[in-house]
Amino acid sequence: MKKIGFLLTLAALIAGTACRAQNGDGIAFEDSTVTFADACAKAKAEGKMIFIDCYTSWCGPCKRMAREIFPQKVVGDFFNKTFVCLKKDMEKGEGVELQKKYSVRAFPTMLFLDASGSEVNRIVGAASDAAKFVEKVRGGLGEGSLTAMNAKYDAGRRDTAFVYAYLRVLDDAMQSKKAEAVTEELIRGREQALFTDSALYNALMRFTEDKDSPAFIFFSNNKDELYKHYPKDDVDWKIWYVWFNTAEKSIYWGDDKKYHFSDSLMTAVEREMAERNVESAEKISWNMRARAAQKTGNFKLAADYVQKYHKKYKATNYMIGTLGEDYTDSPDCGKDKKLHKAITKLVADRLQELKAKPKSEMYDWIPDYEEVMKKLAEK
Repeated sequence: MKKIGFLLTLAALIAGTACRAQNGDGIAFEDSTVTFADACAKAKAEGKMIFIDCYTSWCGPCKRMAREIFPQKVVGDFFNKTFVCLKKDMEKGEGVELQKKYSVRAFPTMLFLDASGSEVNRIVGAASDAAKFVEKVRGGLGEGSLTAMNAKYDAGRRDTAFVYAYLRVLDDAMQSKKAEAVTEELIRGREQALFTDSALYNALMRFTEDKDSPAFIFFSNNKDELYKHYPKDDVDWKIWYVWFNTAEKSIYWGDDKKYHFSDSLMTAVEREMAERNVESAEKISWNMRARAAQKTGNFKLAADYVQKYHKKYKATNYMIGTLGEDYTDSPDCGKDKKLHKAITKLVADRLQELKAKPKSEMYDWIPDYEEVMKKLAEK
């Protein structure tokens, strides 16, 4: 019996060592067979909380967290003593139900739950610094948690320091709609302060996305005054960004698993941009109509819009690059020789331009463009 007991103990130690070895000094995740219910029971028994790394197999930032952040000792030291740690693929097994239960919409999402499974906090998006990541997690477990901050705000707390701290927590949790509503209330009645209060201005720049919000309308109508206090390019970008996102709603993914384009919605947005004197209206219109044609398979029309845009404004790397990518992935690639030649020229010219500026911020586009050129040459 002693020998059997020794062997069982040794087996357990080996298993534990194997699990730890896989993670180094970092997070000791539970075995993939451990269910959410098992984790809750273990958390209650050990007086811990629950951490779930919500990932997908195709998510690059998820892989970076698993490779660069989770294995670090500073992360493991805090997480292993504080949480029962799970990794769940949100597209497989139990992960599918957990994704629905906790409304996980972006990856990676890191959920922090109490032992009963109630959400305390969440962080959406990858971290680049392990120590800062741990501090952010630690700060979001007590009074600084999303749950606690929501309760305080709902109870009427509105002092400025708290509201800005609340916005940071909402941002970490990617609660964009709530953050926008909080920002709108923060600015209401203080619109003139946008000219001199950089924190207020930065909150609007970060969270306001509704073209019809009073804060954005004031911002747009007073851009000339804002230019005196902030970079003109930043102010113009914000106006462009809000209208671009509005126009982008005209392109949607249907139940038939295909992209569709609402011309009537796009036309309505174009009409409203004209009425509100949006300077970037033509850029947005041509860009969006090019994208719509591209996504719905009309590459001739897409190329016409990109060429027209390029001639007047210079097409972005994204416009030309994605046109080339979508075209080369299409079964129609190469069938229309004139179209093929036109798209090849757009891609080749931009690739040459990028290679001439190796230190450009857009240098990362070069491998993508080279891959597109390779596919174009094969047709």
